[in-house]
Amino acid sequence: MTQTKVGVDSSKAWLDAWVAPDRRCRCANSPQGIAELASFVETHAGKDALVVLEASGGPVRISVCGRA
Repeated sequence: MTQTKVGVDSSKAWLDAWVAPDRRCRCANSPQGIAELASFVETHAGKDALVVLEASGGPVRISVCGRA
């Protein structure tokens, strides 16, 4: 089984996700946006997806906590 990778760029306001070859999603960096992102990931990459976030500090913390 191949694990699908999802790249997420985080900022104070937005979470921008990308799944190859051409699936993109922009969500607010908020609890509701994180729920949208989780739904996008599950729909386009599956429950076993590897979600990779940049290590930029504060904006990532809410995303990681929301995905747990």
